[in-house]
This record gives sequence, C-alpha cells and structure tokens, in this order.
Amino acid sequence: MKRWRPRQMINRVHLYLGLAALLPLIMLSLTGALLVFETEIDHWLNPHLWYVTPQAQRLPYQTLYEQVKATLPASTIISLSLPLADDLASVFFTEDERRIHLDPYRGTILGERMYGQTVMGVMYTLHVSFFAGDVGSYLAGTSALILLGMIGTGLYLWWPRGAHKRRSFVVKWRAAWRRTNYDLHRAVGFYASLVLLTIALTGVIFTFSALAEPLVYWLTHSSPPNRHPEVTPQAGVSSISIDEALTVSGQHVPNSTPTTVIFPDTPQSPLRITRRLPWQPVVTGRTYIFINPYTGDVIQEISPRTAPLGTQLLFWNYPLHVGVFGGIATRLLWLLASLLPTMLASTGFLIWWKPRRRRPLSTPTSTKLRQSASLPLRRVSESRRQRQRIDGGPV
Repeated sequence: MKRWRPRQMINRVHLYLGLAALLPLIMLSLTGALLVFETEIDHWLNPHLWYVTPQAQRLPYQTLYEQVKATLPASTIISLSLPLADDLASVFFTEDERRIHLDPYRGTILGERMYGQTVMGVMYTLHVSFFAGDVGSYLAGTSALILLGMIGTGLYLWWPRGAHKRRSFVVKWRAAWRRTNYDLHRAVGFYASLVLLTIALTGVIFTFSALAEPLVYWLTHSSPPNRHPEVTPQAGVSSISIDEALTVSGQHVPNSTPTTVIFPDTPQSPLRITRRLPWQPVVTGRTYIFINPYTGDVIQEISPRTAPLGTQLLFWNYPLHVGVFGGIATRLLWLLASLLPTMLASTGFLIWWKPRRRRPLSTPTSTKLRQSASLPLRRVSESRRQRQRIDGGPV
C-alpha cells in the first residue's frame, strides 16, 4: 500500500476540495462580484424608478403610506426605504415581495416590480441559494466552508521552501504555459488569501447563523439583545404617524440619518426605525430604535454604542462580506477579489488536467516475438565462442 507524505496528502485534499466545489464557487464568485455594486447597477438599469426631480419640500411619509395602501388594498406593507439623496425615490416593500417606487415630492407612483424578477434580484437569489431554497442556501454555505479549507491547504502548499523562495511571490511569464499557469495560481492565491478568507468566513456566518451567532456570543461572554420586544396594545388609541416616529428616533439619536422604517406586523409589535450615524460603514446604518406605536416612547435601542460585544462583532459581518467599510477603494478591491475564485478555479483545473499523450505506433507482435525468441540463441552462441577462445579451439 502506497504511503502518502503529509505534503502529498494536503495536496490531494486541496485538489479534491477544489474539484468538489468548482462550479458552485465560480457561480458565487461571479454573482458576488455583481452584488458588490448592487445598488449602483440597479439604479443604472432602472433610472425611471429611482431618480426624481428635487423640489423645495417632501410630502409627509404618512401621506405616501396612505396612498400606497389605497392603491394596493390587498397587499400588506412591511417596510419603507427612505431616500438617501435628494434626487432618489422612496420605496415601499410589501409582504408579497413587491417594491413600489414613489416620488417623495409629488407623491406619484413611478412604478412597481417584484424584486425576485429583477436582474439584481435574480443575481441575489442565485448567490445565496442557487434557486434551490434552503438546500441551495446550505450548498452555498458549504461551498464557502470548502473555500476556507482550500485557503488553508493552499497557503501550506504555497509556503516557500528551498533556496528559490522568491518564486512563490512572482509569476514567470516567459516560461512554458503550464509553468506560468502554476505560478499564477500560487501567487494570486497568496495575495488574495486575506480578502478571500474574509469573504468566505463571513459567508459561512450568514448561512449557518443559527450555529455561528451563539458561538460568537459564547466566545465573547455576552448575551444577544432582545430583537423582538413587545408592546401592550391600547384599545381606541391610534398609532403615531411615520413622521412622528422619525422625529422621536431623531431626538433619541441626534446627528443621525433615518434610512428604513419597519412597520408592526402584529398589535404587540413595535415600530422599528433604522438610522445611520456618520461613522457607520453601511449606508443603511446599524442603529435600531424600537418605538411604541401607541405612545411614541422609545422602548429599546440596539446599536454599536449600546449593544454587547458579540452583537458589535456581528454588526461587522455584512460590511466585511461586501467590502463597504472603506468606501469605494475597498469595494473595488472586493470586486476584484470576488472574481479571483473563478480565475483560481480555472488555473487549478489546468494544473490538474493533463491530457494523455498519444503513444507511438509499436512494432507488430510477431516481430517482437521473433526478436525476443532470438535473444537467448544469440547469447548462447556468444558464450560458446568465448569458451572456444579460452580453450583454444576453432572459432
């Protein structure tokens, strides 16, 4: 039985992991690269739904809400996305995945669409679940987990050895194509390892959050906040308006910008306002204000300034996954890094794939038999002649 050395075993593990997750990683790579600039691409593809002409004053958001409710009486409105710029539309989200775009100055409906049927909606669904529901989601998370294993084994195989350690950092472009392909796989894999490790690890946390989040809180010795606080319904008392809730949340967190409103789904649910502080990396913010819709009181805040350490670490999972924590520079870097698994998969496949060479035409079998049959006779005759020379007999 053949015994494998540690390096040979790790090389085999690296190879088989890459072959097992080849197609899923390519799919995650290409769709993930597009989703880094999801908002900008969607604005470019659908300018008639996003861009408006700014006016002196916006209409009250409660007025826009009532208008959408009257237009779609059978639909349940679950949230409102506030415009982050003066020339952008407001967007209402319904329970059946509709998105209704409104001009916040005139109150006109610019259009509606199903998110899952949009270009970026298709890319998002393909990225997170491969259109296979929970099974596809676990497949995507497992592929990210395999990528973590490939990064670890790849770094072990890359580690410089011997006198020519510089070869691990450069690509020999003038060599044969197989050598250039091998150098490209090693060098690019090393330089991209940190970013790919970040993307893969955060992707695993997203998919397996039911296991990852308790582990984070256990490691940080902290407890998760109550994300679903309840309020006591008050009969005969009408809910406060959206604009009043925004004012209350702004007084509670000064110098912040409101981004999202989540409406109560039950009489016991609070109204949730998401706000963004200037230093928060995500444009939608990470400050959540829960407001009693009957009294207008703030009942809870979940934000980096009040949340436990485990929650603060989890707040960074999305920014690190899509690269929005450092502005346009990190987003461009994440865009490039998102494309690299496709390149590494291609170069790795070429390293593994070695087509068999055609064997030269062999001599006929009868000729081989005659040649092999004559060899012993020749050897016997030669040995006999040598003995005759020694004995002095006739040659």
